[in-house]
Amino acid sequence: MLSGLGSPAQRTVDANGRRLNFALARTGREVAAVLIPRFAADSPAEKWEVGSVLLHDASGNEVRREPLWLQADESCCSFTPALWPANTWEVTIVAKRQVPFHLPVSESFSPDELVVFKDVELTGPGGLALNQELERSGARLRLTQFTLRPPQNLSEPWSPENASELLATLSRRPNTTTHVDIAGVTDDRSEAHYPRAHGYSARGNSASLGLNYSFPTLPLDTRKLTIVFVVQPGRKFTFHVKPEIASSPISLP
Repeated sequence: MLSGLGSPAQRTVDANGRRLNFALARTGREVAAVLIPRFAADSPAEKWEVGSVLLHDASGNEVRREPLWLQADESCCSFTPALWPANTWEVTIVAKRQVPFHLPVSESFSPDELVVFKDVELTGPGGLALNQELERSGARLRLTQFTLRPPQNLSEPWSPENASELLATLSRRPNTTTHVDIAGVTDDRSEAHYPRAHGYSARGNSASLGLNYSFPTLPLDTRKLTIVFVVQPGRKFTFHVKPEIASSPISLP
């Protein structure tokens, strides 16, 4: 667990006439460290959330995580890090503006922050390998596969494994704070669809991620898609914390 976080640590930054307040707290008694950063902006038009969390120790070991979402306005990162506990850890939080699933994309994001894959052709039900990529702001986004499956009845229990799925990879230059979020897709009927499940997985190193998105509402006869992503730079917040090793006595027979 992490000590020194019993009461939330506070940071504040002012930019463009707005103030961003940041709090970092520890919860639970899990084996893994769980960090729950919370953001609040003076402007209700801009909602902020965690883009990524980087922990590293004085020995040069580091762990990077993209966040898991607990609920609409809260995120967390869970770690079982191989970091040296005798050191003070440096925790770097990268904040990003929240990207809602909505098309067209909000005007609060400039055209320079959009990555649009136009006329992505599908060949019918089943998996199709893709090889389209675009680069923006130090990030390279590559579409790798789209699997078209029958639409799901969302009024009943459904599984992401049975829904249409988009796979992509995100590569970032080292030490960049750039983050990418999908805004949605539009089919050849000009109907918008949004992922009802999504996730991230590390690929090779902390600068590369595998992305997956499930689209349960996409019609089976869809033959062409427009896929819209938002690319944005993040803002860094840095904390120094001293880890504490939790232990309990063990008796052997």
